[in-house]
Amino acid sequence: MKWSDYTMLWQSPEGCYLLYNSLSNTFAAAEPQLAAELKKIRENPEAYDFTNNPALLLQLRRAKILVENGEERDLLNLNLLSRNLNNLHSSLLALTIVPTLACNFRCTYCYQRHKRPQRMNDAVHAQLLAFVERFKLFGQLKFLDICWFGGEPLLEFDRIRRLTEDFKALDVPYKASMVTNGYLLDEERIGQLEDLKIESIQITIDGPEEIHNRRRPHATRGDSYGVIMANVERLLERWPGRLNLRVNMDQSNRAQFFEARGQLRQRFQGKNLNVYPGIVKDGPRENPDAHCEYSSEEVDDLLMELYREDGNDWSPDPFPNPTPCMAKRRNSFLIGPEGEIYNCWHDVGNPEWVAGSIFPDREWNYSLLSRYMMGTEVFADDTCRRCLFLPRCSGGCPHFRSRRLFQGEDFNTCMPLKSRFTEFLEVRYRTKRQENSSTKNK
Repeated sequence: MKWSDYTMLWQSPEGCYLLYNSLSNTFAAAEPQLAAELKKIRENPEAYDFTNNPALLLQLRRAKILVENGEERDLLNLNLLSRNLNNLHSSLLALTIVPTLACNFRCTYCYQRHKRPQRMNDAVHAQLLAFVERFKLFGQLKFLDICWFGGEPLLEFDRIRRLTEDFKALDVPYKASMVTNGYLLDEERIGQLEDLKIESIQITIDGPEEIHNRRRPHATRGDSYGVIMANVERLLERWPGRLNLRVNMDQSNRAQFFEARGQLRQRFQGKNLNVYPGIVKDGPRENPDAHCEYSSEEVDDLLMELYREDGNDWSPDPFPNPTPCMAKRRNSFLIGPEGEIYNCWHDVGNPEWVAGSIFPDREWNYSLLSRYMMGTEVFADDTCRRCLFLPRCSGGCPHFRSRRLFQGEDFNTCMPLKSRFTEFLEVRYRTKRQENSSTKNK
């Protein structure tokens, strides 16, 4: 029996001892007396006498803090198997559909701004339906999940409506979501969202009105904030779904994030609404706004600031959690307006990153597919294999990981807060303790 290599035990600046194990994702606090015993166990587990405290042995074994020789390797293999089975699951077909690359905004930081504004035609529409029907024909399709993306998808609202009717006619459980700038989300379109099975929508608001209008102007009409806010107001009154308001943050609007979030929360208090930061970081160096982006170190500083400010009210929680990505899943595809297939949202509109096509007579780029699905595998990376966070890490964004591994580009794909994880856990512990104390007092 041994002390797991994936366990941390340390004393916080406040004097308490904290314990974290990434195999089981266990986080706990230990009183000084227990911490003293844990240190003895860590030094020589085989020599420690658990006779008078068998419950401690059971707890340490369940938390994978103590493991048998070879057990960690088996647990990691099970972890990898579970991830692969999830990625290769065939009953769910998840499609991100781009009915157009055209956009009615001219956002300063958009990575799609140089793309041709193609729109989906009837021939592609028919092939897309046939592509989905093939999955049903082969007996694999048990659930269809669609995300409408762009460009600006609402520029092709009629196409979305027609495709939705075709998908619903397949008689397969179906749901949808949408990523939109919200400018065209008027009362008429809002009234059709439930029929379109759209359960969640993401809209980006880049700060208070003046900041947003400077960063996300309409292509021809200038200021966009007022129109979007009026549409959001109507949306939350009439539509029962979940609205996610994303505030893209870089160094130029960092100070305004909390102001914007406070305004939005107050204005839409009690509504089914989530306001969260989208941190712009480590982008391509040729981006003219690159000087405003966050480095990985600055992202860590920002995450700590956000967590200290918000605690558990802030979403997404930076606690380590390996999240599945469409780029690595067998039946997840991004369909472009010409029927081209991509692995990732970052790839859309770039011919070099086309992985295949919905047209059956066109070739697929299996090298690109294999790079995404297997070549970026964190368990195959020698450096990652030696990392304490391996059981809880997906290796970062597969797109940027692929570019780093296969094209030599300088992207840091390590999990956020890796270098400051103990500091983050200390803040988390204090927050949890305060919450528990408040609950007891009530």
